[in-house]
Amino acid sequence: MKQLSLFILSVSALLFSRSSIAQLALDPSFGESGYVVGDVFEQETYSGVNKTIVQVDKKIIAIGYKGTGVSDVHGYIIRYHDNGAIDSTFGENGVISTFFSPTYDQFRDGCFDSSDNIYLVGLRDNEDKKQQSTIVKYDQNGVLQSSFGEDGILYENFNNSVFVEVELVNNKTKLLAVGQGDRKFLLAQYNLNGSRDLDFGNNGIVQTEHGLSSSAHDMAIQDDGKIIVVGGSTIEGGNVISVIARYHANGLLDKSFGDNGIVTHDFLDVTWADDFVRSVEILGNGDIILAGVTGQSGYSILKLRSTGEFDSSFATNGIMEGDKQTYPIYRNCFAVLENGEMLSIFNTSDINFQTSIYITKYKIDGEIDSAFNINGVVGYSIPNTEKTIALNLSVLPDKKVLLAGYSNEYDKNSSSTLIRLMPWLVGLNEQQKPKIS
Repeated sequence: MKQLSLFILSVSALLFSRSSIAQLALDPSFGESGYVVGDVFEQETYSGVNKTIVQVDKKIIAIGYKGTGVSDVHGYIIRYHDNGAIDSTFGENGVISTFFSPTYDQFRDGCFDSSDNIYLVGLRDNEDKKQQSTIVKYDQNGVLQSSFGEDGILYENFNNSVFVEVELVNNKTKLLAVGQGDRKFLLAQYNLNGSRDLDFGNNGIVQTEHGLSSSAHDMAIQDDGKIIVVGGSTIEGGNVISVIARYHANGLLDKSFGDNGIVTHDFLDVTWADDFVRSVEILGNGDIILAGVTGQSGYSILKLRSTGEFDSSFATNGIMEGDKQTYPIYRNCFAVLENGEMLSIFNTSDINFQTSIYITKYKIDGEIDSAFNINGVVGYSIPNTEKTIALNLSVLPDKKVLLAGYSNEYDKNSSSTLIRLMPWLVGLNEQQKPKIS
């Protein structure tokens, strides 16, 4: 049986060979000693997990993709019991595979309503081979709901569009999806039967133009119903900058936020250094934490006041720039803990070109928490693999940490991978943490 490896390192010294401190912080009640590597698809198929969502009964929905080539990629969802075993009562032996396009369809996010119906958003290639944003609705057993859209499926006809995030809003009576379409930020709000909410924006749709083109990567809903949407915008000269927009619950831009509803930031005013936000979290006091890409490589964490101004008490004038040797933070790879501390995931390679997952912990002020493990960083990989990649981080209600993505052995296709870690990772008291030698 494989044992998951964990290793410790300094942020400033990422290129090194893997060591093996097995089982540290892994949840032994989940899968094989803390991890699940999916072998549910045919051997010639590669697969990965984009996002996980968790039901009230702790069952886990893995939202992913599988394919045999660039023109044969399709979405899937798998439901697992809390112990990592596949729930065979869901879909077909625990799995739902989609085929909404002959060539390409994929889900990016999902949510549940009060009846445990599942809403998934993403995209497909339509008949003209253009991206088309997609929403589907399944019941709690994985059956498409014919009362939603057309036989459980809804397509939006914007130019090269995709939905990347979805939330239930307005006391879970409306469905809000965000993404990009027509080279603009795209927000679309629906009734739970798939019809557009005509009280939102223009017939249920809001498109915000910024620069030459713009795309949204994440959203968050404030307690007052206002909507934060984050992403990037390409401006004159080809540079990509970070864009944060805030909307009222009815879809109108909130003019009290930033510059008429929008905040932008450019780390480096050069065309080869792209900067954009991939994740957003809202603190209890209304302040906003953002994570994304800085410069040509590396990552960043930013903090804004609720008015849209940078918080000068956080890191350096509201901005923390990460190590340039790392891969950027992916969407959904960042979390703010209850005490205001933060976890981020990045993936990087060692001197043997093996790629692994790294978790960094930050204090409330944006500084790396050097008391966490060693120098604030802990790494995970599955032995005998070329890559162990995280595309999603979730802090569960019981404070366990769930990582999702993919891993692959040498000369083999990637497989969907879940890793679950014990609660000490997110801040139990020192007496409850294992000692690290």
